[in-house]
Amino acid sequence: MNKIAISGYVGPIKTGIGKTLENIIVELKSIDNGNTYLLFYNKDNSDYLKYIDGKKIIGKVFNISKNSPILNILWHQFILPIRLLKYSVDILYVPNVTLLTIKICKTVVVLHDMIEFNVAKKFNRIRMIYRKFAVPLTAKTADHIITVSQHSKKDIIKFCKVPSNKITVIHNGVDKSYKPMELSNVKDILKKHSIVSPYILYVGTIDHPGKNAISLIKAFNIFKKNNPNYQLVLVGKPGYGYKTIEKEIINLEIAESIVIPGYVPDEDLPAIYSGAKVFVLLSLYEGFGLPLVEAMACGTPIIASNRSCFPEIVGDYNRLVDPYDIDAVANKISELVNNEKYYSEVVEAGKNRAKLFNWSNSAKNTLKAFNRYL
Repeated sequence: MNKIAISGYVGPIKTGIGKTLENIIVELKSIDNGNTYLLFYNKDNSDYLKYIDGKKIIGKVFNISKNSPILNILWHQFILPIRLLKYSVDILYVPNVTLLTIKICKTVVVLHDMIEFNVAKKFNRIRMIYRKFAVPLTAKTADHIITVSQHSKKDIIKFCKVPSNKITVIHNGVDKSYKPMELSNVKDILKKHSIVSPYILYVGTIDHPGKNAISLIKAFNIFKKNNPNYQLVLVGKPGYGYKTIEKEIINLEIAESIVIPGYVPDEDLPAIYSGAKVFVLLSLYEGFGLPLVEAMACGTPIIASNRSCFPEIVGDYNRLVDPYDIDAVANKISELVNNEKYYSEVVEAGKNRAKLFNWSNSAKNTLKAFNRYL
């Protein structure tokens, strides 16, 4: 039986990368009877405990906090290689960007996007320098790369100078818990997070310029003039440029209409998606845009940026807008909420589109990538 090691470090807070890894682990546990997985995880990341069974998924905790990025980088460089030798690992699976300088076994890495090469101020200066060095080096060191969209694949080839046949595109999936819910069943969750219907929703790191949150806030301000009873709900942790976003909210004098509940646990998200009137994501660049698929699966109509991977993921171009055209965004929101027929058509189109993305297929294709080296 082969041994596949999984690097479980996905950062301090579980975002799309962490969700992807957990769902892949669940599905691999179900479909793979030929391999054993060693899951290396931080001492303070209890999210993985429910997947560890000691047989197919074996937990290997290491004594470093998920809140210490530098220590995690060092651990991956010097301690992980020793562990891989100790346990005679056949393949290392790395689901998050990390520097890999010592190679012990075949390595499959997941590169979700090339955002550091596309958005100049996505992260602070030190992190940008690190990622621009680490990502291409990791891409060249890895035996195989998995990415989540054709758009990301093109960028990896462009910026990392690796051949096309070294990269496999495997779309993310959407968890089965994301489905339409009646408003009567979501009221308690909305109350818990101080959300009042009707509301326009955004889910993701609240940053600027990467996620382009300010464009959404400006568009909402225009929309609200004719729809004063609406809230704008921004779900997620503050990111780079958050102070700029706060200043814009103050300048527009709409703070009383904006709810920022912070990071929301996964189990609350289906209710928050289902309760929303419209979901909007105006990112300048994304590798996949998982919240879009989650919203569509919950029966919430979406409006997305026409940049990056979004045409590939959304499919229906009628739901795409120029992320810098504030008036167009505001008009699209108004068109949706004020036209019942169009609204219903977008809801059904979204639910059908979301069915194309499932974690079972993602895991099967990930296993195929592993089998190339076993």
